[in-house]
Order: sequence, then C-alpha cells, then structure tokens
Amino acid sequence: MALFYLIRHGETAWSAMRARGAQGRDFNFVELTPTGVAQIEALADDPRLRSAEAILSSPYTRALQSAAILSRRFDLPIHIEYDLHEWLYDRDPYALFVADEVERRRQHFFAFDRFAPPPETHAWESAFEVRARVEAVLRAYAHCSTAIVMGHVGVIFSLTGQVKVGLGEIIEFQLEHLKRET
Repeated sequence: MALFYLIRHGETAWSAMRARGAQGRDFNFVELTPTGVAQIEALADDPRLRSAEAILSSPYTRALQSAAILSRRFDLPIHIEYDLHEWLYDRDPYALFVADEVERRRQHFFAFDRFAPPPETHAWESAFEVRARVEAVLRAYAHCSTAIVMGHVGVIFSLTGQVKVGLGEIIEFQLEHLKRET
C-alpha cells in the first residue's frame, strides 16, 4: 500500500491579497511569501521525500507553488488534482467572504466526525465530503510506493483527524489508516 507524505503548503501572502482587494475565492490564487518559499526549500532536504514517485497537488496557487519547488528539486512531474483543493467554506463560488461567518463554519468543519455525514446539509463542505473526494484521488495513486501530496490543513484533517498542521509539515499517511476503529 502506498505511503503518502501529506504536506501543508508554505506560508502564504494573505496580506498581499487583501491589499489587492481580493474577495471570496480570489484567495485561492494567493502565492507564498519569501518565508514560505524558504520553508519548502528547507523541506526538500528531508530524506523521506527522496523516495517519492509522484507529486500530487491541489490546484490552489499556494500548494502549486510549494509543489513546484519540490518538483524542481526531485525532478518529478506535478499531478494537479482538482479534488485536493481545500474545504469549501461555501458551495456558492460567488459567496462573499465574511470573516466571522467563515470562522464559524471552520469551527463546525473541524468539530464534526469525518467518518459520518453531517446530520443536515450546510452551505459549506463537511469534513466527511472532503475526505471522500480526497480518498478517491489517493486511491488512484495507490500503485505508487511513495507519493507527496501537497495540500491544505482541511484536507489533512479530513484524512488524519489532525487539526493543527504546521506550514510545510510532513505527515505520513497510508489509506488503511482511514479504516474507522470500532
């Protein structure tokens, strides 16, 4: 079974996007800060990553930029996988980003069981839904012995249950870890 190195992207230039007047899903296009680039450059020295056969990445700029750094270092192509994107705070792509409401939804996202669908449908995507779409992507790469998965804290949480994930942190993961303990 494949070993996946789940990695959260590097530090992101959120303030630069705010200064540009970004709204809603515009924040998916935010790039790394120079510190974020340095974080991923340093991460590339981790010997575990040398065995990777593939780099899978979220389509969001911060993850793609992080994946590109590793791709250059390891001479591996990047497989951009749409379903590795971060959780959706609103299913409506034109919904306004209202910080207090998004934070309330984020708290809800992390509070519910990622192995069970929520009791009711919400405007935002649940951890259960994120886990299902991400699991399908990983199953398509189960033939690899090791693969890097560049993504986001919500994606990593949906698979591992880990809420606090540092920027550029590596978490080792295998699909059999998804079996719910009884």
